[in-house]
Amino acid sequence: MLTTSPTVSDFSPLFQERHAAFIETRAAYLDSQTAFLEVTKETERLEMAAQALDAEAAETDADWKEQAKARRADQRKINQTVERAVELKMEAEKLRRIAAVRAELREEMLLRVIEARGEATAARLALHGLYREQRSAALFEALKGTEGLPELLRELRELAGDAFDGMVSQIAGQAAAPDRSLLNQISLPAPIHAEAEHKPKTPVEKHRERMAAAAAH
Repeated sequence: MLTTSPTVSDFSPLFQERHAAFIETRAAYLDSQTAFLEVTKETERLEMAAQALDAEAAETDADWKEQAKARRADQRKINQTVERAVELKMEAEKLRRIAAVRAELREEMLLRVIEARGEATAARLALHGLYREQRSAALFEALKGTEGLPELLRELRELAGDAFDGMVSQIAGQAAAPDRSLLNQISLPAPIHAEAEHKPKTPVEKHRERMAAAAAH
C-alpha cells in the first residue's frame, strides 16, 4: 500500500544501490570527522602540556635564582634546580614540536573531511532526487489505477475550470502529512566547527608557504 511508510525495498534496484553507496559515503565522512577530532584533541593536549611545563620551568628558574641570593646558598641544590628547569624547558619544546607536526596533519585531515562532506552531500542530493522521482511516479500510477478516480477528476476539471487546481490542493490539504522517515534518514549531520569556519587558502598564501618551506631546507 502506498499509504504506508515507504522502505528502501519499495524502490528500484538503482535506488537501492545508490542508497547503499550513500550509507557508505556518509560513514566515510563521519569516520573522517572522528579522526580529525581525535587528532585535534591530542594536539591541543600536547600544546596545553607544553604550556604547563613552561610555567613550571619559569617557577623553577625563579626558585634557583632566589636560592642563589641566600648568604649560604647550597650550590648543589641550586644546580639540581637549574637542571630541573632545563629539563622542563626541553620537554616543553619537545611537546611543542610534536604538536606542530600534528598541526600540519590536522590541516590535511580537515581538507579530507571537507572533501568527504562534499562527496556525501552530492550523493544525498542525487538520492533525494531519485526518491522524489520514483515515489511520485509510483503515486501517480496508483492514482491512475484507482477505479473511478480518473473519470471523477476529468469531470471536475471540465466543470471547475481554473478552480480545479485549487480544489485538488484543498483535498490534498485535508490529508495527514506524508511519512518522510526514509527521506529524512537520507541526511547528514551538521558540519563541525572547523569545517564551517574553514576558508580555502589563496594562491598568494600557498606561494608564501612554499617559499617558507623552501627557505627552511
